[in-house]
Amino acid sequence: YNAQVGGFNLDMTGQIGRHNRASTVQAGYRNFSATGQLGYRNRASTSQWGARNFSLTGQLGSHNRARTVQGGYHNGSITLQAGHRNNAETIQFGVDNQSLTAQGGSHNDATTVQKGIDNGSTTLQAGHRNDAVTVQEGVDNASLTAQVGAHNDAKTIQKGKDNGSATMQAGVNNDATTIQKGKDNAAVTAQTGVDNSSTTVQKGKDNAAATTQVGADNSASTQQTGSGNVSITSQVGVGNSSTVVQSN
Repeated sequence: YNAQVGGFNLDMTGQIGRHNRASTVQAGYRNFSATGQLGYRNRASTSQWGARNFSLTGQLGSHNRARTVQGGYHNGSITLQAGHRNNAETIQFGVDNQSLTAQGGSHNDATTVQKGIDNGSTTLQAGHRNDAVTVQEGVDNASLTAQVGAHNDAKTIQKGKDNGSATMQAGVNNDATTIQKGKDNAAVTAQTGVDNSSTTVQKGKDNAAATTQVGADNSASTQQTGSGNVSITSQVGVGNSSTVVQSN
Protein backbone atom coordinates (compact mmCIF):
# COMPACT_ATOMS: atom_id res chain seq x y z
CA TYR A 1 0.00 0.00 0.00
CA ASN A 2 1.39 3.40 -1.05
CA ALA A 3 -0.04 6.81 -0.16
CA GLN A 4 1.28 10.14 -1.46
CA VAL A 5 0.09 13.71 -0.91
CA GLY A 6 1.33 16.76 -2.79
CA GLY A 7 2.66 17.36 -6.29
CA PHE A 8 4.91 15.61 -8.79
CA ASN A 9 4.90 12.33 -6.89
CA LEU A 10 5.92 9.08 -8.58
CA ASP A 11 4.83 5.59 -7.58
CA MET A 12 5.91 2.44 -9.45
CA THR A 13 4.93 -1.10 -8.46
CA GLY A 14 5.96 -4.39 -10.10
CA GLN A 15 4.69 -7.82 -9.07
CA ILE A 16 5.21 -11.35 -10.44
CA GLY A 17 3.27 -14.42 -9.42
CA ARG A 18 -0.24 -14.94 -8.14
CA HIS A 19 -2.63 -13.49 -5.57
CA ASN A 20 -0.67 -10.24 -5.40
CA ARG A 21 -2.20 -6.96 -4.26
CA ALA A 22 -1.11 -3.47 -5.25
CA SER A 23 -2.80 -0.34 -3.91
CA THR A 24 -1.87 3.28 -4.58
CA VAL A 25 -3.51 6.48 -3.30
CA GLN A 26 -2.38 9.90 -4.49
CA ALA A 27 -3.82 13.33 -3.74
CA GLY A 28 -2.53 16.51 -5.32
CA TYR A 29 -1.17 17.71 -8.62
CA ARG A 30 0.71 16.02 -11.46
CA ASN A 31 1.16 12.71 -9.72
CA PHE A 32 2.05 9.54 -11.64
CA SER A 33 1.27 5.95 -10.76
CA ALA A 34 2.41 2.85 -12.68
CA THR A 35 1.53 -0.73 -11.74
CA GLY A 36 2.67 -3.86 -13.57
CA GLN A 37 1.60 -7.38 -12.68
CA LEU A 38 2.51 -10.70 -14.30
CA GLY A 39 0.64 -13.84 -13.32
CA TYR A 40 -2.91 -14.63 -12.32
CA ARG A 41 -5.50 -13.63 -9.74
CA ASN A 42 -3.67 -10.37 -9.08
CA ARG A 43 -5.37 -7.14 -7.95
CA ALA A 44 -4.36 -3.56 -8.71
CA SER A 45 -6.11 -0.51 -7.24
CA THR A 46 -5.27 3.13 -7.93
CA SER A 47 -7.00 6.21 -6.49
CA GLN A 48 -6.02 9.71 -7.53
CA TRP A 49 -7.60 13.00 -6.45
CA GLY A 50 -6.69 16.41 -7.79
CA ALA A 51 -5.51 17.69 -11.14
CA ARG A 52 -3.37 16.42 -14.01
CA ASN A 53 -2.74 13.05 -12.42
CA PHE A 54 -1.97 9.96 -14.52
CA SER A 55 -2.42 6.27 -13.85
CA LEU A 56 -0.99 3.35 -15.86
CA THR A 57 -1.87 -0.27 -15.07
CA GLY A 58 -0.63 -3.28 -17.02
CA GLN A 59 -1.56 -6.88 -16.29
CA LEU A 60 -0.53 -10.03 -18.14
CA GLY A 61 -2.18 -13.32 -17.27
CA SER A 62 -5.63 -14.49 -16.22
CA HIS A 63 -8.28 -13.69 -13.62
CA ASN A 64 -6.66 -10.33 -12.88
CA ARG A 65 -8.52 -7.22 -11.71
CA ALA A 66 -7.63 -3.56 -12.14
CA ARG A 67 -9.56 -0.68 -10.59
CA THR A 68 -8.82 3.02 -11.10
CA VAL A 69 -10.68 5.91 -9.44
CA GLN A 70 -9.90 9.52 -10.30
CA GLY A 71 -11.56 12.73 -9.15
CA GLY A 72 -10.78 16.25 -10.33
CA TYR A 73 -9.78 17.58 -13.71
CA HIS A 74 -7.34 16.81 -16.55
CA ASN A 75 -6.66 13.32 -15.20
CA GLY A 76 -5.69 10.36 -17.39
CA SER A 77 -5.99 6.61 -16.98
CA ILE A 78 -4.64 3.74 -19.11
CA THR A 79 -5.36 0.08 -18.34
CA LEU A 80 -3.81 -2.72 -20.41
CA GLN A 81 -4.69 -6.37 -19.92
CA ALA A 82 -3.72 -9.48 -21.91
CA GLY A 83 -5.10 -12.92 -21.15
CA HIS A 84 -8.50 -14.22 -20.23
CA ARG A 85 -11.17 -13.56 -17.60
CA ASN A 86 -9.62 -10.24 -16.66
CA ASN A 87 -11.59 -7.29 -15.31
CA ALA A 88 -10.88 -3.57 -15.69
CA GLU A 89 -12.88 -0.86 -13.95
CA THR A 90 -12.33 2.88 -14.35
CA ILE A 91 -14.30 5.55 -12.49
CA GLN A 92 -13.71 9.25 -13.13
CA PHE A 93 -15.42 12.33 -11.69
CA GLY A 94 -14.84 15.89 -12.82
CA VAL A 95 -13.79 17.77 -15.93
CA ASP A 96 -11.72 16.78 -18.98
CA ASN A 97 -10.71 13.34 -17.74
CA GLN A 98 -9.58 10.68 -20.23
CA SER A 99 -9.73 6.90 -19.95
CA LEU A 100 -8.25 4.17 -22.19
CA THR A 101 -8.81 0.46 -21.63
CA ALA A 102 -7.31 -2.17 -23.95
CA GLN A 103 -7.85 -5.90 -23.51
CA GLY A 104 -6.72 -8.87 -25.56
CA GLY A 105 -7.98 -12.40 -25.00
CA SER A 106 -11.29 -13.94 -24.01
CA HIS A 107 -14.01 -13.49 -21.41
CA ASN A 108 -12.65 -10.10 -20.37
CA ASP A 109 -14.76 -7.29 -18.86
CA ALA A 110 -14.18 -3.55 -19.13
CA THR A 111 -16.34 -1.02 -17.29
CA THR A 112 -15.93 2.74 -17.47
CA VAL A 113 -18.01 5.25 -15.50
CA GLN A 114 -17.54 8.97 -16.02
CA LYS A 115 -19.50 11.86 -14.52
CA GLY A 116 -18.85 15.48 -15.38
CA ILE A 117 -17.91 17.60 -18.39
CA ASP A 118 -15.68 16.98 -21.42
CA ASN A 119 -14.71 13.46 -20.39
CA GLY A 120 -13.56 10.85 -22.90
CA SER A 121 -13.61 7.07 -22.80
CA THR A 122 -11.95 4.61 -25.20
CA THR A 123 -12.31 0.82 -24.90
CA LEU A 124 -10.50 -1.59 -27.22
CA GLN A 125 -11.03 -5.35 -27.09
CA ALA A 126 -9.72 -8.15 -29.31
CA GLY A 127 -10.81 -11.76 -28.88
CA HIS A 128 -14.08 -13.47 -28.06
CA ARG A 129 -16.80 -13.22 -25.42
CA ASN A 130 -15.56 -9.89 -24.15
CA ASP A 131 -17.86 -7.31 -22.56
CA ALA A 132 -17.49 -3.53 -22.59
CA VAL A 133 -19.74 -1.21 -20.59
CA THR A 134 -19.48 2.58 -20.65
CA VAL A 135 -21.65 4.91 -18.55
CA GLN A 136 -21.34 8.68 -18.89
CA GLU A 137 -23.37 11.43 -17.25
CA GLY A 138 -22.95 15.12 -17.93
CA VAL A 139 -22.15 17.39 -20.86
CA ASP A 140 -19.85 17.04 -23.88
CA ASN A 141 -18.72 13.53 -23.04
CA ALA A 142 -17.42 11.14 -25.73
CA SER A 143 -17.27 7.36 -25.84
CA LEU A 144 -15.50 5.04 -28.31
CA THR A 145 -15.76 1.25 -28.16
CA ALA A 146 -14.03 -1.02 -30.70
CA GLN A 147 -14.23 -4.80 -30.62
CA VAL A 148 -12.75 -7.41 -32.95
CA GLY A 149 -13.67 -11.07 -32.68
CA ALA A 150 -16.74 -13.14 -31.87
CA HIS A 151 -19.54 -13.07 -29.31
CA ASN A 152 -18.49 -9.68 -27.96
CA ASP A 153 -20.90 -7.29 -26.28
CA ALA A 154 -20.72 -3.48 -26.09
CA LYS A 155 -23.08 -1.33 -24.04
CA THR A 156 -22.97 2.46 -23.86
CA ILE A 157 -25.26 4.56 -21.66
CA GLN A 158 -25.13 8.33 -21.79
CA LYS A 159 -27.24 10.89 -19.92
CA GLY A 160 -27.05 14.62 -20.47
CA LYS A 161 -26.36 16.97 -23.33
CA ASP A 162 -24.05 17.06 -26.35
CA ASN A 163 -22.71 13.57 -25.71
CA GLY A 164 -21.32 11.37 -28.48
CA SER A 165 -21.01 7.61 -28.75
CA ALA A 166 -19.23 5.49 -31.39
CA THR A 167 -19.22 1.69 -31.43
CA MET A 168 -17.31 -0.39 -33.98
CA GLN A 169 -17.40 -4.18 -34.15
CA ALA A 170 -15.87 -6.66 -36.61
CA GLY A 171 -16.52 -10.38 -36.47
CA VAL A 172 -19.35 -12.79 -35.73
CA ASN A 173 -22.26 -12.74 -33.26
CA ASN A 174 -21.39 -9.38 -31.74
CA ASP A 175 -23.95 -7.15 -29.99
CA ALA A 176 -23.93 -3.37 -29.65
CA THR A 177 -26.37 -1.42 -27.49
CA THR A 178 -26.44 2.36 -27.12
CA ILE A 179 -28.84 4.21 -24.82
CA GLN A 180 -28.89 8.00 -24.71
CA LYS A 181 -31.14 10.31 -22.70
CA GLY A 182 -31.07 14.06 -23.08
CA LYS A 183 -30.53 16.62 -25.82
CA ASP A 184 -28.26 16.97 -28.83
CA ASN A 185 -26.71 13.54 -28.40
CA ALA A 186 -25.25 11.48 -31.27
CA ALA A 187 -24.77 7.73 -31.62
CA VAL A 188 -22.83 5.94 -34.38
CA THR A 189 -22.62 2.16 -34.73
CA ALA A 190 -20.62 0.30 -37.40
CA GLN A 191 -20.54 -3.48 -37.69
CA THR A 192 -18.84 -5.80 -40.16
CA GLY A 193 -19.37 -9.55 -40.28
CA VAL A 194 -22.13 -12.09 -39.72
CA ASP A 195 -24.99 -12.36 -37.21
CA ASN A 196 -24.25 -9.04 -35.55
CA SER A 197 -26.90 -7.01 -33.73
CA SER A 198 -27.23 -3.27 -33.10
CA THR A 199 -29.73 -1.56 -30.82
CA THR A 200 -29.94 2.22 -30.36
CA VAL A 201 -32.38 3.90 -27.99
CA GLN A 202 -32.58 7.67 -27.71
CA LYS A 203 -34.94 9.73 -25.55
CA GLY A 204 -35.04 13.49 -25.68
CA LYS A 205 -34.68 16.23 -28.25
CA ASP A 206 -32.56 16.79 -31.36
CA ASN A 207 -30.70 13.49 -31.10
CA ALA A 208 -29.10 11.67 -34.05
CA ALA A 209 -28.45 7.98 -34.68
CA ALA A 210 -26.48 6.38 -37.53
CA THR A 211 -26.04 2.63 -38.02
CA THR A 212 -23.98 0.89 -40.71
CA GLN A 213 -23.76 -2.87 -41.17
CA VAL A 214 -21.82 -4.83 -43.78
CA GLY A 215 -22.15 -8.60 -44.04
CA ALA A 216 -24.87 -11.20 -43.67
CA ASP A 217 -27.77 -11.86 -41.28
CA ASN A 218 -27.22 -8.67 -39.32
CA SER A 219 -30.00 -6.80 -37.52
CA ALA A 220 -30.39 -3.14 -36.59
CA SER A 221 -32.99 -1.54 -34.33
CA THR A 222 -33.37 2.18 -33.63
CA GLN A 223 -35.90 3.68 -31.22
CA GLN A 224 -36.22 7.41 -30.77
CA THR A 225 -38.63 9.24 -28.49
CA GLY A 226 -38.95 13.01 -28.52
CA SER A 227 -38.75 15.78 -31.10
CA GLY A 228 -36.28 16.75 -33.79
CA ASN A 229 -34.55 13.36 -33.85
CA VAL A 230 -32.80 11.95 -36.93
CA SER A 231 -32.02 8.31 -37.77
CA ILE A 232 -29.98 6.80 -40.62
CA THR A 233 -29.49 3.06 -41.20
CA SER A 234 -27.33 1.55 -43.94
CA GLN A 235 -26.98 -2.18 -44.58
CA VAL A 236 -24.93 -3.98 -47.23
CA GLY A 237 -25.10 -7.75 -47.68
CA VAL A 238 -27.59 -10.60 -47.49
CA GLY A 239 -30.31 -11.45 -44.98
CA ASN A 240 -30.07 -8.23 -43.00
CA SER A 241 -33.01 -6.60 -41.19
CA SER A 242 -33.68 -3.08 -39.94
CA THR A 243 -36.33 -1.54 -37.67
CA VAL A 244 -36.77 2.17 -36.95
CA VAL A 245 -39.37 3.56 -34.53
CA GLN A 246 -39.79 7.29 -33.90
CA SER A 247 -42.40 8.88 -31.64
CA ASN A 248 -43.03 12.22 -29.98
